[in-house]
Amino acid sequence: MTNFEKTLISYLAGKPPEYTSEVEYDVTIKDNPAMLKRNLTIIVAAVFIDKESNVLLIQEAKQGCRGEWYLPAGRLEENETIEEGAKREVKEEANVDFEPTSLICVENYPNAFSSWVRFTYTGNITGGKLKTTKQADKDSLQAKWFPLDAVQSPRSQVNLRARDVLKLVDACKTHQRLAATDQKIAPVIPKLQAYTHMCFRLMLVRKINANFDVLICMSGTSTSHLPVVRDMGCCLRPTFQEIFGGDIDVLSHKGVLCVEHAGKSHQIYADGVCLTILVFATTTKDPKDGDAFVWHRIRNETIAADLDRRLKRHENSIPLFT
Repeated sequence: MTNFEKTLISYLAGKPPEYTSEVEYDVTIKDNPAMLKRNLTIIVAAVFIDKESNVLLIQEAKQGCRGEWYLPAGRLEENETIEEGAKREVKEEANVDFEPTSLICVENYPNAFSSWVRFTYTGNITGGKLKTTKQADKDSLQAKWFPLDAVQSPRSQVNLRARDVLKLVDACKTHQRLAATDQKIAPVIPKLQAYTHMCFRLMLVRKINANFDVLICMSGTSTSHLPVVRDMGCCLRPTFQEIFGGDIDVLSHKGVLCVEHAGKSHQIYADGVCLTILVFATTTKDPKDGDAFVWHRIRNETIAADLDRRLKRHENSIPLFT
């Protein structure tokens, strides 16, 4: 097995390799360093669904949405890792401790000057007691379990702050359902790795007859590797135009394999996040610069079998909403 094949297996398992210095960027779409409170907002949230199919919600205390119900969620603070931020928000708003088991979805909505990213976890509650109305404070009024049917019903009497709760609850239900089968998705826990910019590592895979090819980059000082794109969002179309000289045919689903973010190193590296995303293509087009990017034929049977399984299932990785 080659070193590149070992690296691919690590990404597919949700475990990016160690890097001793900042990763080189192979494609640049937007070139602004990412800084919290300037051009980057990172939101952390958590979804808990118990064995009785109840979901944990908190009642908002903030003006403008006071009394409405939502998931434990809030903004990442400086010097925090994504996991630390999620644990803090759950403790502040619901008064319980939890141990994350995996991200269940990632959302990335950039505009011309900034990026909004939300990382939503699930996990196990390990301590504490739900906040009561007697403990109401600036973070929340109380926390309470609600039957899923009562929350998801079109005629729900639960006054939700926003309907995006339903999308995140669905992501958690899917994650739990798959975890109970042999089709479970590899857990994704953010790895501590510093990046100056928002970027994504692209695992672009195509199937030609019975064979799989993956796009690799041959430029730069490092060995052959998956392309890393510097951008405020996971914008595939401009990336494909840069690499292929135009659009290519891709399947509609894409997902997150790995997340990297340092948090505590922000004064040195800024607050960038790198997402490793998996995208399946149906294109036969070759890159416009054959010296920089090439299709690499997968000959390792383990990797090919993993890709084939993921290709056949829409639920093949942590969903990415953009």
